[in-house]
Amino acid sequence: MSGGFYYSRTPGGLLEVSVATGLLTTQPVTGLVAATQSGTWTAVIGHPISTHTLLNASAAGNTEIVPAQGAGIRVLVAAAHVMSWGAPVIEFRSGATPISAGWPVATNGGFVLPLNERGWFKTAANAALNLNLSAGVTTACQVVWLRTTD
Repeated sequence: MSGGFYYSRTPGGLLEVSVATGLLTTQPVTGLVAATQSGTWTAVIGHPISTHTLLNASAAGNTEIVPAQGAGIRVLVAAAHVMSWGAPVIEFRSGATPISAGWPVATNGGFVLPLNERGWFKTAANAALNLNLSAGVTTACQVVWLRTTD
């Protein structure tokens, strides 16, 4: 495996995080793994590289949360918190394609998707992560996301 730090994601597997790109790739492990590297390294066990994005949307339709990340790269949503001052139906989309259920939210209501290391849903490769509102009401969204090639 190339340089980076490693995070145990699934039994019998490793998650490689490239320091240079922040990309996640799953590497199967079938035996002992030995690694050597010169230089200074910081290892954070149990926490892959993630990004937090905040959004205040107020228009019906799609509002971009995370732009497309490039060829072959997908956005994996690991956690989210949504609050709305109106009563729209809210869904997450990969570009224009729904990747979550449509959740009806009551006025001054919302929901939380707690941290899920396997992710709640992910975009198609090189597609933006969008928040879609059925009505033009002020809605706040906070998302924890990862760049992945899986």
